[in-house]
Amino acid sequence: MALENDPLFYSEFIKVFPDFSNKLTIMNSTIKTSDLEFCAMVRLNLDTKQIVQARHVSVKSIESKKYRIRKKLHLSTDIDMHIWMSKFNNIIEKCVYLYVIFN
Repeated sequence: MALENDPLFYSEFIKVFPDFSNKLTIMNSTIKTSDLEFCAMVRLNLDTKQIVQARHVSVKSIESKKYRIRKKLHLSTDIDMHIWMSKFNNIIEKCVYLYVIFN
């Protein structure tokens, strides 16, 4: 579905990963639906080339999207987004816990 740019992709993704968007939104309440959809594609381990082909956009557009999402999620450039997204549930629970403690 993701590779075919199917409009139902994200809703089906959320059925499999129900807390995914909520937890990302906790990290940054201004994150957009298009960012969440992109993060879902990264979570499924699609590389830049696959996302470019699926979304019919340029490599530069995807690189810019990655950069903006990194800023929103406070991820440094030395962190691999694919690995981070695959371990996301454990990471976000710790981050939310720390956020609650220190704020």
